[in-house]
Amino acid sequence: MSTQEIKVSVCVVTYNQEQYIAQCLQSLVDQETKFNFEVIVSDDCSTDKTPEIIKNFQERYPDIIKPIFHKRNMGAYKNFIFVHEQAKGKYIAHVDGDDYALPGKLQIQSDYLDENLDCNIVWTRMKVLDQKTSCFYEDLLSSEEILTKKFRQEDLLVIGSIACHSSKMYRGEYKLISDLNNKFLDFYVDVVQLRSGYSCIINHFLGVYRVGVGISSNSNTKDILIKNLIQLSKEFPEKKSYISALFFKIFLIDLNKKIYNHEVFIYFLRFFSFYTLFYFFKNIKFIKYFRSPV
Repeated sequence: MSTQEIKVSVCVVTYNQEQYIAQCLQSLVDQETKFNFEVIVSDDCSTDKTPEIIKNFQERYPDIIKPIFHKRNMGAYKNFIFVHEQAKGKYIAHVDGDDYALPGKLQIQSDYLDENLDCNIVWTRMKVLDQKTSCFYEDLLSSEEILTKKFRQEDLLVIGSIACHSSKMYRGEYKLISDLNNKFLDFYVDVVQLRSGYSCIINHFLGVYRVGVGISSNSNTKDILIKNLIQLSKEFPEKKSYISALFFKIFLIDLNKKIYNHEVFIYFLRFFSFYTLFYFFKNIKFIKYFRSPV
């Protein structure tokens, strides 16, 4: 790779993923593009063979692989912010170390951002790999209405997470900075980064998402989501009605599981306005398609 300007930075976070990290990195260095790209791999003080595997890739692809080996464990959230801060590219892609890319990912997504200047975030469809059965499944995002919609900040505040984090590419000027000290979900990052632009999902399967590993499998995900929504209500007080609609969604999901979540219901009422139910029912046709953040 020449010394030309880096157009795309791919940020990879990893911790004790010796089973997966080689496939992840190989899928990225094999990407064919018309531009220069870098792959920044931030290892959070792994205790298995993950660092050794990363070093091997660095030796084989020194112009692409940019490793960072932390001497102390930072935790998933700080590691995420840290690696994205190192990105130099005009566009930044994120891939978790246990997922991997499919051919064409970087070129197709960067082309889309080049051609659509109002788009701040572009996701793709992903194959879903069940680690227990080794079976692949397609996502549920086949509806033309989903694949042609431009999702604004308000839409995300009602719907929640709309795509796999490892399929994301966004404009580099919107990367978050290190003063974000609390735990957060990718949903929170998406909302903040969208600003006045839009996001979309393009109809190409350009990655594989592993089910049952990573932060999405943690039991405290819902608690983090609730805290993120409270924080967003402070950052965007004019959009509390949208946030109330998402609390309503979470409450109904729990109720369907025969769980009465008093805390969620209280926040639903606290942020409630006449428009809350309007926003909820306006987006209900989309809600059923997307993976839930809870």
